[in-house]
Amino acid sequence: YGTTLIPFTSIDEEALKFDSVKSMEIIGFVKQKQLPHALFMSSTHVAFSENEPSAQVKMAALVAGLQKKKMAIVARQVLR
Repeated sequence: YGTTLIPFTSIDEEALKFDSVKSMEIIGFVKQKQLPHALFMSSTHVAFSENEPSAQVKMAALVAGLQKKKMAIVARQVLR
């Protein structure tokens, strides 16, 4: 506040850095009608290993099952 300088060291700066790991965590499943329609209009991020074809098959099965039951995944994704 005002013109008073507050000391800020490199230790303080390191403590405030956001440290994260790329990840995706499924929090739960909900009915699609419980979510605002606008959420389905945004971009889609698909997460699976391109080197593992079985991962792609599993993801496709999960998506097909969710569509059949009109459900959606609520997930937390960290991109950086």
